[in-house]
Amino acid sequence: MDLHVDNTIRRDNHAHAGEVINLFDQASLDKSLMPETELTGDSIIEAHERVLLATIEVVKVPHGYVGLIMLRSTVARAGLVAPTTYADSGFIGTLTMEVFNSNKWGIDLQAGTHLWNMVLVAAPFELDYTGKYQNQPQGVVGAKALDYDKDIWYYKDNIWAPALQSPDG
Repeated sequence: MDLHVDNTIRRDNHAHAGEVINLFDQASLDKSLMPETELTGDSIIEAHERVLLATIEVVKVPHGYVGLIMLRSTVARAGLVAPTTYADSGFIGTLTMEVFNSNKWGIDLQAGTHLWNMVLVAAPFELDYTGKYQNQPQGVVGAKALDYDKDIWYYKDNIWAPALQSPDG
């Protein structure tokens, strides 16, 4: 499936450069990004800049599959880098993706550009995705804070367990 850039972009907020982002604090995550702006005909991803972009397409991943999302090789050869990621079984919504310009020069990016491809791969999941990004609206959605009860595990007596099952939680 071809995935295209919508008309919004979020850039890093350099006013907070050098600060530490707390992945468990939504306010900390929010201040790391500038507000969403329109991706216009003269939008440049500056040299060594990281941005968040969204897809035009609303993705619906069928039960029993995951969607592997990769940057097109032509775009990668031009110097853009994006982490390979996936959309969970049952995910519905637009995708927000990180893109980094690894060049020493800016790259002009237009809304509507075919930037990514998604491939559906069979996966033996019993449950579909119902997480915090399900049915997200059009536009760029920044990171949402991790949850101590779900996203931290502890190791005790040779067993890993979620925080809710830890001796302290």
